[in-house]
Amino acid sequence: MLMEKKTGFYIFVTLFLTFCLSVSCGRQTQDTEIDPYFITSSKDTKEHFMDLFKLLKSEKGNSEGEAAVTRAIAASFAKQKDYERLIHFLNNRVINNPNDPYNGYYLLMAAYAYMQLDSEPIAVLYFDLIIKNYPDLTINDESIHLVCLKHLIELNTNPKQLAFYYQELISRFPEKIDLGAAYFMLGQACESIGDWNGAIQAYSKYLPYADSIIPGFPNADIYAKRQVDFSKSPKDWTFESLPALRFAVEEALETGNARALRRCQAKVNFFTRSWEQMETDV
Repeated sequence: MLMEKKTGFYIFVTLFLTFCLSVSCGRQTQDTEIDPYFITSSKDTKEHFMDLFKLLKSEKGNSEGEAAVTRAIAASFAKQKDYERLIHFLNNRVINNPNDPYNGYYLLMAAYAYMQLDSEPIAVLYFDLIIKNYPDLTINDESIHLVCLKHLIELNTNPKQLAFYYQELISRFPEKIDLGAAYFMLGQACESIGDWNGAIQAYSKYLPYADSIIPGFPNADIYAKRQVDFSKSPKDWTFESLPALRFAVEEALETGNARALRRCQAKVNFFTRSWEQMETDV
């Protein structure tokens, strides 16, 4: 239910942004005429865009030809760095043609335009909207959903959302990604939201890929193995609280009871080393 509310909110934001653009310009693309807003002032570019929009109107609706011309128009706006017109054009295409199978791709291009305008938070809304509400498409031999998930992982800091994106990435595109890195980062995200079972499952699946290079985590394999080993170990050596552990250790030291002191040691991941030793020293 919460996911549906968020999805509805994202859709509302997208439509609202497009509506604001339309109102501010006082125009909206119509099927019967070429909107002058999209025709730039330069003579050469004006003729270029006039030809493209005429060609667009001559193509069959929702066809590959129409998509190719739409892409050419978008590329022309991008080449001129006219990202506001580009966004307006693509959003209008989606709103005026809700059944167009290429709408997910058009929204992806709009998201890229927002990134060029340094509006990453809006781009994130678009990427999220695409993977949750539009079918996947393969453009230039690449899945648009995979592209969106990669950007969402790069731009998002919400661990709950990151856990969802990594799960999608792993379940849908295992052959396209570094599975080891994805499992480890899923484990990190699950830890951050308190999902201990999910984290252990992710770390367990990561261990066979322990050779994966994970930026920022040079000892990822050691960390994951410790978490997994700890989760599988019996907990009969644990204490109710830190004060209880401290009391037991102090009493064992005062009485010289080595056996009682050993009972205070963790049965997994317990270590002793000098201050000069590194964690990875044997």
